[in-house]
Amino acid sequence: MTVLWISDPDATAHEHGVGHPTTIDALKRIDGEIQRVLDGLAAAKQLERYDVWVTSDHGFTTGSQPANVGALLKPFTRAMPDGSPRIVSGGGAIYVRDHDRDAIAAIVGGLQKTGGVGAIFMPPAIRGGMDGRLAGTLSFDAIRWNHARSADVLYSPDWTDAQNQIRLSGHHPERRDRGPRKHESPRRAQRPHRGRARHQAEDGDRDTQRER
Repeated sequence: MTVLWISDPDATAHEHGVGHPTTIDALKRIDGEIQRVLDGLAAAKQLERYDVWVTSDHGFTTGSQPANVGALLKPFTRAMPDGSPRIVSGGGAIYVRDHDRDAIAAIVGGLQKTGGVGAIFMPPAIRGGMDGRLAGTLSFDAIRWNHARSADVLYSPDWTDAQNQIRLSGHHPERRDRGPRKHESPRRAQRPHRGRARHQAEDGDRDTQRER
């Protein structure tokens, strides 16, 4: 097995957004790199011996606005008895290291009022023996994120269907209620294609590279 990890178009799409010419160019260039692999296998008469998978960890959408979570967490920031920070956050995860229920409730309440914050997730049982998620939150179980090192709170950025600066919205409503196209299998994304790869740019255009 050979794994080819390509970092773009992730960084480009994060920086420039869905549909931007630079993003589209990145998709085309990556398609070209995948084609080089296929052409090399074909030239070596090995193409039919390989299953080629093309996959991604996420797509993209347009964010509504940046969330100022740092300001929200500032009143709860202090040192633990050993001098380490009480609040640690990053990537949407918020660790309240003493698991104080009142602090967690206040942080969640603040998140629910903060622009740019989307769905909020919590453990199915609050640590420290206090049971139950807070109102308006979803369970870590829903996203399979309930493990020993998960945070006390996890939030995702909000997103919008409004058109971005490229006049492209975050979804294609005309595809929402349609089944698979005549030439594609309903389970195509889960199956390998012998001797060829999925065309990433076409899938990117069709799915608008959404991230949720």
